Amino acid sequence: MLSNEQWKPIIYKILQRFKYNDYITVSGLFPYVVKNWITLTKILDFMENEKLIKKLYLFECPVCNFNEILDKEEKFHECQNCGSSINNDNIKTIFVINNKTELEKLKKKVNWLDYLLN
Repeated sequence: MLSNEQWKPIIYKILQRFKYNDYITVSGLFPYVVKNWITLTKILDFMENEKLIKKLYLFECPVCNFNEILDKEEKFHECQNCGSSINNDNIKTIFVINNKTELEKLKKKVNWLDYLLN
C-alpha cells in the first residue's frame, strides 16, 4: 500500500488529466496504479460521492467510429448512428467533472490530499 506522500503525484496526475481533458478513463490511469487499484477506486468513489465527478460510459462504435455517452452500463448497445448492436467490449468507463467549483475548492485546501486519502 502506498503512503499518502506516494499517492500525491498520482492524484495530481488525475487532476491534471481533468484540467486538460473533458473526461478521463480508468484505463488511462492504469499505468499509475497497477499495484494500487483498490486505493484508486476508493479515491474515485470518494470524488464521485462528493459529486465532484460523475461516472459515465463512453460507447465507441467499431463499425462507424461514432461515439456516444451513456448514463448506465449496458451489456449490448445499439449504435445511434449506424444501428449496429455491439457488446460492452466497446464501452469504457469514464469520469467527467461534475462540479468544477467544488473540485477547485478541494484543491485549494492545505491538506486536501490528506483529506482525500484518509
